[in-house]
Parts: sequence; C-alpha cells; structure tokens
Amino acid sequence: MPDRAAGAQASPMSNAYANRNGGRPVWDASPAPPLSSYDALRDPNMRHYFENRSVQAHLYKTGQIDAAGRVIDMSKNASKFAIIDQEFKAAEKLEYWRKKEEAEMRHRVQMKRHEALARARRAEKMAKAKEDRRIRAEIVRCAKGVTSGDMSASVSAPRSSFITEGSVLD
Repeated sequence: MPDRAAGAQASPMSNAYANRNGGRPVWDASPAPPLSSYDALRDPNMRHYFENRSVQAHLYKTGQIDAAGRVIDMSKNASKFAIIDQEFKAAEKLEYWRKKEEAEMRHRVQMKRHEALARARRAEKMAKAKEDRRIRAEIVRCAKGVTSGDMSASVSAPRSSFITEGSVLD
C-alpha cells in the first residue's frame, strides 16, 4: 500500500471524512430512494403459490381476484371502492346511533324501575311506621288501663280462668 504522506495527495472526499468525527467514517442516514412497486400477484415466480386453491379462495374473499381468477386492478376500481367505503361508514354510523338510542332507552327503563322500587320501599316503610304507631298506642292504652272492645274480657278476666285441667300449675 503506498504511503500517502510520501507523495500522493489525498482526495478532497477522504479529507472531509478525516476532518469530521475524528477520522471515523460518517454514515449517511437519509432514507433510501423508494423501490419500484412490486406486485406479487403479477410475479411469474409466484405463480405456483397463487395457483393453490386455498390461496385463491382467500384472494377471492378479500377481493383481490375475481371468480375467474383474474387479478383485480385496485387503481381502476378506486371509485367503486370509495363508494363501498362510504356505504360501510354510513352503516357504521347508523349502527352507532342505533346502539346509542338503545342504551338510552335501557337507561330510561332502568330509571323507571328504580323509581318504582323506591316508591314501593317508601310505601312499605310508611305502612310499617303506621303499624308500629298503632301497636305503640295500643300498648300505651293497655298500660293506662283503657281497653278496646274485645280486649276487655281477656284483660279483666282473673288468672284462674286461664288455667285449665292438666296444666303445669296443678
């Protein structure tokens, strides 16, 4: 290898690399130019793969080939795909609003049920409170000696009348 210091002058490119980064090479990080488009469906080397029936069924289901097995050109049918895409978006929007309306209806029905349950609980609580007041008032009346109509016989009857033959007190 010839010695550069002895005679040959270094190229300006190598000086630029040597001056930058302490003599280490600087790598270009810019993106590579785009590759030419590749279409595997039109590649003759892939023909044996795409002749497989299951692969063809999949391609037909996904809309990449027609029923005869011909490749569908996406750029020629772009307007058709745009219309189909718009229809799908409209259907999705309609489904969204239908679900939202259904959820609102369910919420309203639930709220009515909760209100009915709350009314029933309040009515039951009120009935229980009235019954408790009635029992409390009756207890107070009995304690004061005031008796109601049919209660007077059992309250004023002597204790011996409650003892029957064969009772424990005999």
